[in-house]
Amino acid sequence: MGGFSQGLNLLISGDIAGFHYDTNYIVNEQSGPSTRTPSQTIRRPQFAQTLSVNHPFFNPNLQVSVELYHFTQPFVTATSSGVAVSHANLVDMLMAASYQLRPNLVVDGGFSHGFTSTSTKWQSFVGFTYLLPHRLWPEHKK
Repeated sequence: MGGFSQGLNLLISGDIAGFHYDTNYIVNEQSGPSTRTPSQTIRRPQFAQTLSVNHPFFNPNLQVSVELYHFTQPFVTATSSGVAVSHANLVDMLMAASYQLRPNLVVDGGFSHGFTSTSTKWQSFVGFTYLLPHRLWPEHKK
């Protein structure tokens, strides 16, 4: 809800004892209509933090990932059941598996579970990532 007009991201990643981790810290400026004067735009900060850890599972082509993320929801004023909230926060956990079929093709799937009253309780996904072969890209002329 709302859109961001300015943002700052700090992205950190590394490897520890065979596990890969990513952690992100994000600050956005959200803007939206005022509840008192709808023609007036108000701005609020939105803060987010994530921590993702993944590790090979049984073989190097199969990866298992777990991600915990939190972000504030400055324009959310009620839960999905209509209960008013003064400060909304979303806390979710995502668990996923990915399998590299070829060096340029990865399939993945997983689910996410929300822990707060303004989070989506359950959602699932499947997808793939395909990297176009280098031979399809035209040569860069200097």
